[in-house]
Amino acid sequence: MDFDFLKEEKVCEILKTFFPSAAFKLLDECVSTQTEIKNEITNFPERPFLMIAREQSDGFGRFGRKFYSPRGGLWFSFFAPSGGRLLDENCAIIMAEKIKNALAGKFSLNIKTKEPNDIVTPDGRKLAGIIVAKLYSGNECTGAVIGVGINVNNETYFDGVEAVSLRELTGGAVLPGDVLQLCLQSIASLVYDKKK
Repeated sequence: MDFDFLKEEKVCEILKTFFPSAAFKLLDECVSTQTEIKNEITNFPERPFLMIAREQSDGFGRFGRKFYSPRGGLWFSFFAPSGGRLLDENCAIIMAEKIKNALAGKFSLNIKTKEPNDIVTPDGRKLAGIIVAKLYSGNECTGAVIGVGINVNNETYFDGVEAVSLRELTGGAVLPGDVLQLCLQSIASLVYDKKK
């Protein structure tokens, strides 16, 4: 069983459950899915799009801070053209809270959110980070791109960063497809929530 990467068939199956009209692309490596996805959606700006990379060479978080994203983790960006509550100013922490709850429930974890956009252990080790960027065409907001980085089965010995993986927290390898499904379900709950 491959605990390091998702197969196209599995991604398609998961994605169609929550976003039937969405397209997706799997990359072995890229600089950052958050950067790459913007090139993809120029041709189809009204269609949801998911981009996943096995590894990012220059992933980034809030304020452009380095986000280590080696093989074994789940690194993806999702474009939602309608946005829903993804357009809220405090969406990153709302999204982090939803994903945290989903992960905690699925894997029986004691984790929490940390302002403005992280999921951490009670002792502060970083499990995941979420960023949300609004996209504009002129002055009109056309949607939002949500970037998610989760340490799943990857090593977490990053220089100067206290991090932890799902594998470390659960004591065994975790299927990335299970994590992706939880994330997309959480994203869908905000995309389809029109309440402000």
